[in-house]
Amino acid sequence: MKRQYASIDIARYVSALLVVCIHTFPFLEISETFNTYFIHTVCRLAVPFFFTTSGFFFFRNYDSENEDLNETRLKKALIRLFRIYLIWTIIYLPYTIFDYTHTGFQIKYLFTY
Repeated sequence: MKRQYASIDIARYVSALLVVCIHTFPFLEISETFNTYFIHTVCRLAVPFFFTTSGFFFFRNYDSENEDLNETRLKKALIRLFRIYLIWTIIYLPYTIFDYTHTGFQIKYLFTY
């Protein structure tokens, strides 16, 4: 039977919203000071939380007796993360190119991206 972690799931949802806030500056029009405080204190907790929970879920299945199984799981997790990163890079590439064309596009920007 799989164990459920409802509290972690709720915290992951809230953290995902906080990551969105990091990139969208939600309170900038209301108060620049509050927006800066909110992003640099509250929202910045989301990324370490994701790293911590990812490590927790990965290593809870760690088997000290079977290193081959651990290596296989690690490779599988890394390949999955690479695929997700690649997919989102492809999705955002047209937007990035569009944005670059409006800010003085140069070919070298593609390589820095």
